[in-house]
Amino acid sequence: MEDLHRPPALAASLPAIAIKAVTALLRGDLTQVADLFTQRQGTLESERSEYLLRCVVDDLRWLRGELHNVTQKQQEYLSTDWVALLFDADKKARATRAKTRIERIAKILCSSVRIEPTPPADQTKEMMRIATELTDEDVLVLKHLGEAVDKYWHLPSIALHTLPVPDVQGVAPATVLGICGKLQSLGLIATAEQHSRALKLGSYPSGGGFLLLDRAEAFLMFIAERDATD
Repeated sequence: MEDLHRPPALAASLPAIAIKAVTALLRGDLTQVADLFTQRQGTLESERSEYLLRCVVDDLRWLRGELHNVTQKQQEYLSTDWVALLFDADKKARATRAKTRIERIAKILCSSVRIEPTPPADQTKEMMRIATELTDEDVLVLKHLGEAVDKYWHLPSIALHTLPVPDVQGVAPATVLGICGKLQSLGLIATAEQHSRALKLGSYPSGGGFLLLDRAEAFLMFIAERDATD
């Protein structure tokens, strides 16, 4: 894993503060976590950083009752890469105005603990970067595109097989198309034709729709709500 642009002093001190930081988060002790951040990264931009920490504490509640089931690999991840990613998430949150984007940064960070196998730290970092780029409408359109693709692959054989751009309630069609252009520029989706040509498939769904690329599917997995019965 790369060093996530950590200052040398921080990189050297992470093992010493890792257990304290994770333990404090699991207890919901924001004061201690904030103190640890302040010691290593200077004064926090309090509102955004505190909101991120609150989201992380909330998203990790499931873990508090599952500590006895945490694998050795998860323990190692929590005390090394995850702590470094927490600092990176804080950096991103401090530069992000929208609370819902901060919420998604936190969810991605915390999802990386429960996803199996544990995703590479670089992938989690990239997913958090994407979260800083996407508005609520962008995410809504991306989810609808994913649902449209899933519906297409499950059409009965006798049905007309087309993959149109989906209607998104509350979002004008022209806005949806504009958002699709943004999602394409971020490498999250491609037109059915582009996808077919890239993979040399020969044919592709008609209808002018879009297919999700791997990083879009990963992003949706990272931000998915966790079923309370899991």
